[in-house]
Amino acid sequence: MRSKSSNSKQATNPKKIDRVLDLVLRYRWYDMILRGEKLEEYRDIEKWYNRILEKGYTHVRFRRGYTKTSLLFCIESISVGMGHPEWGAPENREVVIIKFKEDKS
Repeated sequence: MRSKSSNSKQATNPKKIDRVLDLVLRYRWYDMILRGEKLEEYRDIEKWYNRILEKGYTHVRFRRGYTKTSLLFCIESISVGMGHPEWGAPENREVVIIKFKEDKS
């Protein structure tokens, strides 16, 4: 489910959303996701990997900077690997890769 929101309230959806991972993004990355050009988000392994895996997140909410504008997606998978530099991943370093998709239900 991609939901553009102008406030911090959760979008109404009859489907249960168990655990939402909130991530603040730079405008550039947020806008690429909004246009459907970026399909993964990256985070530093040392700071994020255990925290993300322990919580069992089902969805990810991207915030456009520190504004109230956000997008909500289902998490498809979380893994460690080399990301795409054109999508913001560092070159020659593994990162946590959060793959997401729209909820079509």
